[in-house]
Amino acid sequence: MFRKNQRFILYCLYIYALAGCYTRKEGCLDTLATNYDVTADDACINSCCLYPRLTLTLLHQWGDSVLSPSDMLVNEAGQYFRLTDVRCYVSSLSLHNRSGSTNQTVTFLSRTDGQTVPDDFLLLRLADKTLTGPQFRMYGETDSITIQTGLTEEIADASWETLPETHVLSPKNQLKTRDNALASLIIKVTLMRIGQEDLPLSFALKAGIHSEKTVFPIALTTKKGDNIPIPFHLDYSALLKNVDFTKKEEEVVSLLSQNLGQFLFVK
Repeated sequence: MFRKNQRFILYCLYIYALAGCYTRKEGCLDTLATNYDVTADDACINSCCLYPRLTLTLLHQWGDSVLSPSDMLVNEAGQYFRLTDVRCYVSSLSLHNRSGSTNQTVTFLSRTDGQTVPDDFLLLRLADKTLTGPQFRMYGETDSITIQTGLTEEIADASWETLPETHVLSPKNQLKTRDNALASLIIKVTLMRIGQEDLPLSFALKAGIHSEKTVFPIALTTKKGDNIPIPFHLDYSALLKNVDFTKKEEEVVSLLSQNLGQFLFVK
């Protein structure tokens, strides 16, 4: 009897020792995250969860034709030119589904004044064919996307000195006007002139110039953990509609501002 009790006591001490050696595991416990960890005991305290990202295909066009940076183009004024660089911010991205709910990015930016805004800023470039966008806590059906081209006055007036250098709004990466102010869009062209040297030109729309938020219908279904593929069409003929490069810079900038909302679309 004593030996049986002794074995039982030793067994209990062994189990207790094993329990004392167990280390609880931290991990992502959000089932909508791409790194959801079913083996975790406790939620991570440092925002370790990762979510599906927008993966954008950038389709550069001149009207209905695919645009190559080496293409010679002609505008309504009969001017021949090449686009050498176009860069533009887009923001206010949100996805909507048929139930009427809206999904916004899960990350936020802290401004120097302590205020926060959704981190949904992208920089579209003529040189890029793909782009990785912000994270969204969602999956399933999406029937539309909201986009705003350019930057609002609120963003233009804020200070972004504390942003990581890799962010598109960090001082290192910001688009700039001639007077070193934050810009919504910059465009560079080379104008061909008969009997004269080619003329490089550049124009910038200051931050605060932006399009209205536009809702584009899409039909998309994703599985849990899948990234969200969206095709962005950029029509440079719409951006440069009625632009005459021989006019004063302010006239060209005014037309670019008017055309900004027609430049980008999703279909």
